[in-house]
Amino acid sequence: MSLAAGRSVAQLLDGFAAGGVVDPLNAKAFAGTLTMFLLGDDDTFENQTGLLEQRCQDDQFETMLTSISFCVKAVQLWEAATGEKPELWAEMLIYSGLTIPYIAQIVMSARYGTAMDVPVPGHPEDQQKITMNLGRVTAMTLQLTADHRRPDPLVSVLQDLLISVQREPPPTCDESEPRRR
Repeated sequence: MSLAAGRSVAQLLDGFAAGGVVDPLNAKAFAGTLTMFLLGDDDTFENQTGLLEQRCQDDQFETMLTSISFCVKAVQLWEAATGEKPELWAEMLIYSGLTIPYIAQIVMSARYGTAMDVPVPGHPEDQQKITMNLGRVTAMTLQLTADHRRPDPLVSVLQDLLISVQREPPPTCDESEPRRR
């Protein structure tokens, strides 16, 4: 990875600001953790993981929605790179054991903007588990995307993800669901 590419990702991480489409503190914690994991910086990854876990403690519901937003954007990048439908993405990740059908269904529902058959979990521990699981799922999705976009390194895929999360509205959720914390 070039130093310039690393700086570019860092600038994008610093660019999450108030008024963005996802909560900036949650977005920075989730994106920073994801970035450091993908770029292999173990020490910084541990620090970022701590920040993400703190966000999960402070505001579980919004942090979970942030992780869903990032994963949906990653799936959209994967779709564009592979030409495949998101159902294949869900099948692959469930089959690999990286996630479970319930979490994949949450992402798929958000991707299509449809109501879920099962509600978004209300218990804070469940919301935190979804956030942490979607970190791994989002990372794998970006790696699969980078594999299909061979001329572009993983850093370019990361940049595309960060830009799209900052610019596009997050997935909608059913406001009739209670926001238990």
